[in-house]
Amino acid sequence: MGKKFYLLRIEDNGVLQYESIDLNSKDFIDTNAQPIYSNSFIGTILKMIEPGRPILGNIFIALLVIFLYSFYNKKIKKKKTPIEIQSILYKNFYSALTAVEKELIQAIYECQIKQEQISIKAINKIIGVQQKDTITQNKSRSDYFLRINQKFKLATRASELLIVKQREATDKRIYNYNINSIFIDSMKALILNN
Repeated sequence: MGKKFYLLRIEDNGVLQYESIDLNSKDFIDTNAQPIYSNSFIGTILKMIEPGRPILGNIFIALLVIFLYSFYNKKIKKKKTPIEIQSILYKNFYSALTAVEKELIQAIYECQIKQEQISIKAINKIIGVQQKDTITQNKSRSDYFLRINQKFKLATRASELLIVKQREATDKRIYNYNINSIFIDSMKALILNN
């Protein structure tokens, strides 16, 4: 009824009682008010565990700090492998390769430097399956690249693959093989020094 709000009450004897109050929009705005209900997931969790309160909240905070510290520390340690140690690990990897695997990496590297893609025929010739059927050629290529990537991962402890394959843009049935761009300089040093 306009600005007037009526509060109604029926007494035990059936008599109707009422009171009216005047309210405006300012009466509903309170900067210190806290919501009774929030659909915020984090807000709900924090309300349940009450961080800063004894036991459960403090345990939660301590575990969160430990987790964040260990996660941060692990990432920093991975990034800060000394260059001398990296060089030794890469040399160990390269010496563990067979002559065919080394030739394959060198051929891919040389094509990549020229901004070209190594052909499937060239790969098949290097690994010695150019006269075999298509299924054998595909399996042999896959096996060679798998072995190279496994040796690389074991020797260098890298999380990325050394040889990566991507589908040809013009023909989705064909894969292009390249040295991962983050390892191209390391491979250059190994190929030129051996």
